[in-house]
Amino acid sequence: MKRIQNPDQELANIFQALLKIRSDVIQAESLKSEFHFIHPAYQKSAQNLVHYLALRHKDILPIQVQLSEKGLSSLGRSEKHVLQSINSVLAILARLINSDPKILEAPQPLDFKEGHLLLEQHTIDLFGAPAHGRKARIMVTLPSEAAQDPQLIYNLIEKGMDCARINCSHDDEKKWKSMIAHIRKAEKSLKKKCLILMDLPGEKIRTGPILIEPEVIKIKPLRDVYGRTLRAAQVQLVPRCGFLPEDSRMALPIPENWLKKLKVGDYLSFSDARRASRKIIITKVESGGSLGECKETAYLSKNTVLKCKKLKNFKITHFHPTENSITLFIGDQLALTSDSTGASASLHNTRQKQIKPASVGCTSNRIFPFLSIKDRVLFDDGKIEGRIVNTSKDSCKILITQAKAKGSRLRAEKGINLPDTDLPSHLSSLVEDELLEFVSKNADLIALSFIKSEKDLEQILLKIKKKNALHLGIVLKIETQEAFLHLPQLLLRGMELNKLGIMIARGDLAIECGFERLAEIQEQILCLCEAAHVPVIWATQVLENLAKKGSPTRAEVTDASMAQRAECVMLNKGPYILFALDTLTKILHKTNSYQDKKTSLLNPLILKTA
Repeated sequence: MKRIQNPDQELANIFQALLKIRSDVIQAESLKSEFHFIHPAYQKSAQNLVHYLALRHKDILPIQVQLSEKGLSSLGRSEKHVLQSINSVLAILARLINSDPKILEAPQPLDFKEGHLLLEQHTIDLFGAPAHGRKARIMVTLPSEAAQDPQLIYNLIEKGMDCARINCSHDDEKKWKSMIAHIRKAEKSLKKKCLILMDLPGEKIRTGPILIEPEVIKIKPLRDVYGRTLRAAQVQLVPRCGFLPEDSRMALPIPENWLKKLKVGDYLSFSDARRASRKIIITKVESGGSLGECKETAYLSKNTVLKCKKLKNFKITHFHPTENSITLFIGDQLALTSDSTGASASLHNTRQKQIKPASVGCTSNRIFPFLSIKDRVLFDDGKIEGRIVNTSKDSCKILITQAKAKGSRLRAEKGINLPDTDLPSHLSSLVEDELLEFVSKNADLIALSFIKSEKDLEQILLKIKKKNALHLGIVLKIETQEAFLHLPQLLLRGMELNKLGIMIARGDLAIECGFERLAEIQEQILCLCEAAHVPVIWATQVLENLAKKGSPTRAEVTDASMAQRAECVMLNKGPYILFALDTLTKILHKTNSYQDKKTSLLNPLILKTA
């Protein structure tokens, strides 16, 4: 039978336990070196972060439960003002047990109001003042078309875009300049400020080109629901030894002497791979090739014989390699090589068993010395996963462990993640001088990719200082497991600046740390940044289905409402981006009235009463 404790004794025990926690929190601060490099605006924030780290390194769950049962604060919302939260609870307990209040004298901590004001001020310093009716700012990734479409940018700013993100992994300086000019023009017209964030790329490891010569070419006309032909299949006839035109349709290589003699109205007859009689009618003669049409579905193989009345028969011996994909099944092997042109497709039997392994190149040949057997390799945002079974100085073999039941397609320029591989920091390319020069003159903020440690950040900050670019706001993208584990150090080192932000790159983080841990990790990042009074950008796939397809999923609407806990929410590009922006603005206006960070605001319920 459980012994019932004396209520006064229970309160005294809680008081002593909490007093010990307070002592350890203060002691942790004294053990830290002086914050000599920290900007004056972040001095108190750095102190509070150290307090929070000391508090969270302890298991305070039992005390939290006891405090909650007594109707007292459980310290679950203490992030912005750790020591003051502890002191306030201790003060109440001291009165309840008639303890000497002098025990709580000095040091004077950051109070509740100042903790809130510091985060608010740091957010204004980085992003500017918030829009009326919502605290969270909205950032939108600009598509390439924005360089030629000033109206799109005007509409984005008008509908609530507070910050435009230019991804420097795409396009070039000419297009970036055009986007920036459109933004500045729209600002003047709308009399509304829109900041520009330029996202500087790290070294992204991707699959190389996949140019594979097909064994069979399928020609297929467009048909309606009744099977009637609406448009014949278009076939480009190209020189057998020539180059494949960039804008080619279905390409069929034939001898040059055929091309010279073909005229509009001629036709090429053949028996296809299924022994069906088919013909291609010449509809247009062009320089360097001709255009033909086929009104029925046909399969051409490398042994198909083409016939033309006025020409000698011709047997197809090869097809032009085209950009393709490699289909992979669970249990397949894939060779990843330093040869970016060495792609080859798998061969499978009728039971989907691989009889010839596939091969694909990698855009970075520097990774291979650091790969180990059993390391995980993820492709295309985790859609395909495998483990390394063999390594060499310039290649590795991967056993596919995750793919769709009907096979997953791997295409060119898809991201490769190596969550178990310890790649040295020099593999993450630092900011290029020329790019930094451009950004320092044109942007308001820069986002730094693939920062893994304090050392990485120090090197980049050194470059930024040399370019006299400290006026820019600096956003650190937390994309890897290593960056997440080093986040406290990154925050303290970043506090050398007075404009600092953190982006939760949830796509890469989910791949690196596992999807099942993403909710936990993004929660910890939010808490750490709140303790440091550093604004956070909630990024990756916010209202993604809505932006790309025009219709939101229920899950992403809930995710968007959760994003209000961050100081800024990022939308990615898509054909329905204006609709997504309008929807996000409405969601943030609504959530603003019933949620403030982790605190639920208890407005009156809108319910019918009897």
